[in-house]
Amino acid sequence: MLPAFTVKEMKTGTFCAFLYPAAGLTSGRVKSDLDIWGKLTWVVTGVALVGFLVLVVGWYLPLFNQNQRMRQTILNLDAQIQREEESAKKLRASIESLHHDPRMVERLAREKLGYAKAGETVIRFEESLPPGAVH
Repeated sequence: MLPAFTVKEMKTGTFCAFLYPAAGLTSGRVKSDLDIWGKLTWVVTGVALVGFLVLVVGWYLPLFNQNQRMRQTILNLDAQIQREEESAKKLRASIESLHHDPRMVERLAREKLGYAKAGETVIRFEESLPPGAVH
């Protein structure tokens, strides 16, 4: 008949020496084996977690960089849109003044086309070329 063991003896592994005498197991050795496996489990779990994090960062890093480039492109395009809207506003004002202001039409005809009223003399000044420049 087998002796009765207490729960404390079962947890510490004292009964192992009785059940497996040929193995030479003692309570200290069983506990240290369990401690090594527990530590090894924690190490493997930690390495797996770090590896997983490295994979996630490696997978998403190009997407983060692409997102940053696209945000910069959007900012550049917004600035260009702002400049174009200002230019369009100036052009609309110029067109509006040409439709409603006859003096503006006259001024542009004199400046751009060289027109003059009857009896006026038009004098044109040409820019002088720097010495050595060929015309």
